[in-house]
Amino acid sequence: ESEIAAEYLDAVGQDGPRLVPEDPVQVAKMRLQMKKFNEVVPVCYQFLKNGDPAADKGMIAVIEEKLGKFVAVLDAVGPFALGSQISLADVHAAPFLQRFKILLKHYRGYDILAGQERAAALLAAVEAIPAFLETAATPDQCIGVFELYANQMKIEGGKFAGRGPSSM
Repeated sequence: ESEIAAEYLDAVGQDGPRLVPEDPVQVAKMRLQMKKFNEVVPVCYQFLKNGDPAADKGMIAVIEEKLGKFVAVLDAVGPFALGSQISLADVHAAPFLQRFKILLKHYRGYDILAGQERAAALLAAVEAIPAFLETAATPDQCIGVFELYANQMKIEGGKFAGRGPSSM
């Protein structure tokens, strides 16, 4: 629902550039980009929560397939999803990309942006915006918040008992 709230705030807000383009064709492209990215998110969380290392390669293949479909609908030049101007698609995807870049590397030894230059460029462009960095969690904060999740919600004897960090 975050993209719905962001679209509403963009419509009623008065400051700054609009995140939803005026051109209906660009709006349709933006919504397609968001739809494709929404398919990436659940598989990344499933991988983060995965307790079976034998399933990692299959999960990574699904992530790469879904991320590839997202990248395929991005503007070829960028750096943002629709080209040179930031849009709601960037605001929607960048926080998740940043989070998964941190979490999947730390907890699963997997670099989600390896070989995904276009997605990496989108994230870099958004990370260059001061307001994004002012509101983003630090890597340590992100890792701490998701520690229980990456351990399959298992605690025994006062310590995490799930898979925790692993390497590829």
